[in-house]
Amino acid sequence: MQKTQQALQPMLCLLLTLVLLIPTGLSAQTELPWLHEFSHIEETSQTPPFSGQWANSMSVLDDGTRYIGGHLRDEVDFDPGPGTAIYSDDWGDPFVAIYPPGQPPIVKQFLNPGASVGEVLQVHHDSAGNIYVMGIFGAPNLIIGDGLPDLIGTGGTPFVAKLNSLGIVQWAFSLPDSPSTPTVNIMAMNDSQIVIGGRISRFGADFDPDPVGVAFAAAGTIRDPDPFIASYSLNGEFQWVNVMEQLTVGQGDDGVNALKLTANNQLLVGGSFGSQTDFDGSAGTLTLTSQRIDGYIALYDSNGTVQWVKQMCGNSDAIAKVERLDYDGNHIVVAGLLVDEVDFDPDPVQTELISSNPINTGDRFIASYTPSGDLNWAGLLDGNTGLEWADFRISSAGQLLLAGTVSQFGNHYDLD
Repeated sequence: MQKTQQALQPMLCLLLTLVLLIPTGLSAQTELPWLHEFSHIEETSQTPPFSGQWANSMSVLDDGTRYIGGHLRDEVDFDPGPGTAIYSDDWGDPFVAIYPPGQPPIVKQFLNPGASVGEVLQVHHDSAGNIYVMGIFGAPNLIIGDGLPDLIGTGGTPFVAKLNSLGIVQWAFSLPDSPSTPTVNIMAMNDSQIVIGGRISRFGADFDPDPVGVAFAAAGTIRDPDPFIASYSLNGEFQWVNVMEQLTVGQGDDGVNALKLTANNQLLVGGSFGSQTDFDGSAGTLTLTSQRIDGYIALYDSNGTVQWVKQMCGNSDAIAKVERLDYDGNHIVVAGLLVDEVDFDPDPVQTELISSNPINTGDRFIASYTPSGDLNWAGLLDGNTGLEWADFRISSAGQLLLAGTVSQFGNHYDLD
């Protein structure tokens, strides 16, 4: 069915790489050093057949070792060379593939039995080469192996795991499904802590993986979900959680989409909110109000205490969502979705961007802020439809590198 749809309505998906803030003396590399393809061997006998595998995240060591995490379905050869490293599953398992330079790959497959689908969403590493992953799995359980107990879930259950450089799991935990299952969108880490972010329902969630300890975070009485950030040690021990509580009924699009830990263990957070929301998460208050759906960036200290929040606000028809974020010590750069007219600097000196697209599509934006949250500049990448961020980074040379996909239906894109 998928192939038929593509034949009826051709779609060209391109890998889009942009370089902005280009310094003088930039040299271009035109040769591709390497390409890894996961070879699809055989489809299952499901009706209709589901096939394929995908990589969601990659982390690279200084020596060139690559850690790749994603979703495995059917029978797949992970070895791009003359050898084979074949793994298979009928429905879909999370995996981590390790590619040491000049050596065969090491693949860790987390078995998710039954008609369940799981995947690794994020991969990070510490200075010792240990691997940290965040993902989701389906009911009834996720088989960790390596002498560790299975994780139990009811569907869409988040998990976090640490592996050594040989792919052996050191510890793993899932977030309990009672009183409700949180949605985890993003993970960040450094050599002292792991932070996850997402949203929870009004029933709250237990963020402590220890059956003895309980770190219950209620999300208030409003029916819409609340954004949260939660911190763990590198041994997987719970440290703290901060829930940004909605105070009024909103648009139901509140959440944390982007995280970045700074060199001094402060945490930059980006996302969206659609109501009156308290970003403090403690006894104090720091409240902002949106008319529809507004974007935000916020700074928290290493204990989860809010330092400041900056809002990207619009009128009752406007939407702004922060989807990606990076920080190089001098600039906070965010990227996301904009619909209608949004003010990126809501003070007496306003900086507004206006989308040229209808309300159901919008444009992609990039904005730069100082370390204290003051706006440097904001701009649009204008196109008819289908421009999606995958990731972006600020390079050591001060370049802004963006990667994503363009769905082309005879449309145009202004990337300047």
